[in-house]
Amino acid sequence: MTIDGQVLLPADMSRIYNVQRQFGDQVSVMATMSPLAIKMISTYLAREINNPEIEVRTINDKILISGFVNNEKEAERIKELCELYLPDLVLDPVRAEGVYIKTKKNALSCNYQLTAKEQPTPAPPKMIQLVVHYVELAKAYSKSFKFQWTPQISDNTGLEFKTGGSGGNIITSLTGIVSNLLPKLNWAKQHNHARILKSTSLIVQEGKKGEISQTIDVPYVTLGPNNTQGTAFVKTGLQSGITAMIQDGKSGSIGLDMQFSISTLLSGDSGGTPQIAENKINTMVTVRDRQSAAVGGLIGNGSSTGYNRTPSGVKDPLISLLASKNFQRDQSQFVVFVTPVIKTSASAGSEQIKKKFRLRE
Repeated sequence: MTIDGQVLLPADMSRIYNVQRQFGDQVSVMATMSPLAIKMISTYLAREINNPEIEVRTINDKILISGFVNNEKEAERIKELCELYLPDLVLDPVRAEGVYIKTKKNALSCNYQLTAKEQPTPAPPKMIQLVVHYVELAKAYSKSFKFQWTPQISDNTGLEFKTGGSGGNIITSLTGIVSNLLPKLNWAKQHNHARILKSTSLIVQEGKKGEISQTIDVPYVTLGPNNTQGTAFVKTGLQSGITAMIQDGKSGSIGLDMQFSISTLLSGDSGGTPQIAENKINTMVTVRDRQSAAVGGLIGNGSSTGYNRTPSGVKDPLISLLASKNFQRDQSQFVVFVTPVIKTSASAGSEQIKKKFRLRE
């Protein structure tokens, strides 16, 4: 007995082999896959691969897949798709026993002629120029008013004994001194403005951290064991660190990871140690190319008021007429502005600088 003809699906071939297995050598199989079915399978397979550089065609009842793939992962994906469309033939009785015996007898298969593309040389990292402006503004306003009339009497009575000549004399004196007899009026108003503006510019490689430090060590006297004098230093100035990463080359979006610290010396001191005002900013922002952004700011406000305080040195006045008022207000603000500029190379723009400063090689 002979089973001949053409089938449309690989599953039909499995059914034919199951029938042959039941009759043994009495049945011979000459059935093959239909060329039309092979053509349709190759068409669906090419549609699933969806790569214009991959060609799928049929040659002698075989499917040939040839072309260029981007990497090994894409080649493995193509082989998995071919196995899904053309599964191995499995005998059902053996499957029921829990043992899988696969055969390629008269089965349709895929042949591969795939070549991986050479990976292009990665482009060098871009350079980013960072222009940073630090603005610190301090305002102080003070207003004081005082009216004082506190007359005081001081007793300078004394007894004096003098000898000489023919005899001695006793001289007594009674003296009284009146102080602060005239009324006093004090009025004052004062404005103090201080503005510190620092600008820095540095060029960093994309993904690398750039640092700028402009500091001064301020000395001050310290006391050690046995009151021995020594010298210590406190650091003041500006310290900053910025890491820039281009997030979108088309829109020019740049991610910035920034740390800023500025320390300034105050006018007063405390126990010989200078007072330092320190402002810090640690943030992450996204800024477009050549656009500025205020990435952080610190604002401080303080005020104090005092009324009718008796001045030092006044004790038990005869008459006390005192009215005073002191008002003090302090404001401070610290803001950082950042402007990133994408450069093609670190030397971009150097010609303009050489021309500006008249530098020649």
